[in-house]
Amino acid sequence: QPLHAFDAGKLTRGPSSGAPEDGPRYHIVVRKARNGEKLVALDLKEYPLADRMLMIADGNADVPIGIAGVKGGEPAGITEKTKDIIIESANFDGTSVRKTAQALKLRTDASSRFEQGISPELTGYGMRAAADLIAEIAGGELGGFADVYPAPAPIKSVSVSVEKINQGLGTSLTGAEIADAFSRLGFSYKEENGVFQVQTPSERLDLVIPEDLAEEVARIVGYDKVPSVELSSSPRAPEVNPEFFAAEAAREELVSKGYSEVFTSVFTEKGERAVLNKVDSVRPYLRQSLLQGLTDALEKNKSSKDLLGLKEIKLFEIGTVWKDGKEVVMLGTVSEKQTAQEKPLESGSVIAKKYDISYSVPTSNIRYQPFSKYPYIVRDIAMWTPNPTAYWPEVVLETARAEAGDLLVRSDLFDSFENKEKRVSLAFRLIFQSFERTLTEAEVNPIMEKVSAALKAKGFEIR
Repeated sequence: QPLHAFDAGKLTRGPSSGAPEDGPRYHIVVRKARNGEKLVALDLKEYPLADRMLMIADGNADVPIGIAGVKGGEPAGITEKTKDIIIESANFDGTSVRKTAQALKLRTDASSRFEQGISPELTGYGMRAAADLIAEIAGGELGGFADVYPAPAPIKSVSVSVEKINQGLGTSLTGAEIADAFSRLGFSYKEENGVFQVQTPSERLDLVIPEDLAEEVARIVGYDKVPSVELSSSPRAPEVNPEFFAAEAAREELVSKGYSEVFTSVFTEKGERAVLNKVDSVRPYLRQSLLQGLTDALEKNKSSKDLLGLKEIKLFEIGTVWKDGKEVVMLGTVSEKQTAQEKPLESGSVIAKKYDISYSVPTSNIRYQPFSKYPYIVRDIAMWTPNPTAYWPEVVLETARAEAGDLLVRSDLFDSFENKEKRVSLAFRLIFQSFERTLTEAEVNPIMEKVSAALKAKGFEIR
């Protein structure tokens, strides 16, 4: 149960209730913030508040002193000079707390706890435990409690039978064994004719349906008591989702043709459907087409063509677009030789007849290799071979790799021809890149000189 303490000396004291023994009163309230209000939190940063956010306020002065469920405010913060404190123990809506913490970019232990959902019954226990601990360690005098709980949560109960538990677990537990498990868990229950009516503890928000109780029983009696049995075979063949099948079929076909799949943003500058929670102020709409994202992705990837060893960048995307009041899954393609195109993704029996996709285990041992974030340098080198009969490309590549070392990340033969005199020319593209820094011309030029010298020593004539 997250708690917060305020310095009572920094709060405004209001008029008393009129009773002789009752002096001026403090008044702490929870309300929605007003647009334009700001609060300096305990981290000494100022946060702008919006009307959708819950906040804690000094009721007598009507000023913010905390962000509900997230963080306390500096105006009522405790210091070494604090003498009197007011402890707040509250229960806040998890969704509201999450949205506030996300909007302010202020995640705390308290907000994480409230986001997950906490029983409102814990507030009283948390308050009492903290007050007793302070009195035990620091002394002081307890002034009293104030409790505001206008709509107490109803007592929950879940019904489950012995048959239901055994059927779900595959066990043969007796009613006495199940009753023992509930007793060890501290659950209050009534049993009649093999049916348990269990009153779930207020802090156990996860106990809602009979299967939840069956899981608790299994946990207490031991999973070793639950037999391992194979699932029974399905009476019918599993249905194939036509949309998923169509997407996989199209994906397999395009990949086999040299296309790479991309995932572009669904947000755009213009469109039919605006989003409530805008990612930014520049792209507040959902896309109507895949074309712009594909075109942008093509331009961004052109510069990496040499590094990837590709002759042409070819991309595709399978994604949702929002147009004509509907959500439609589209297939889009683009390449350097083809402008971006798209069409509604086919589904159903037509696709099922057209494609036959089967899974096969890859035979090659493919390992992931990371990309360097630093730019690369391209160098081309062409040469006449010592004689036309030998196969020289492997010799050239081995020589280049030996002289260039780890900075040579890719080397490919991209051109070869034979002239009238039967002389063979080879041309190679060498890609240099570092994982630690940006390479310079001054580093790569000496390497190319070493490569050229080594090739000349083997009889090659550099062109």
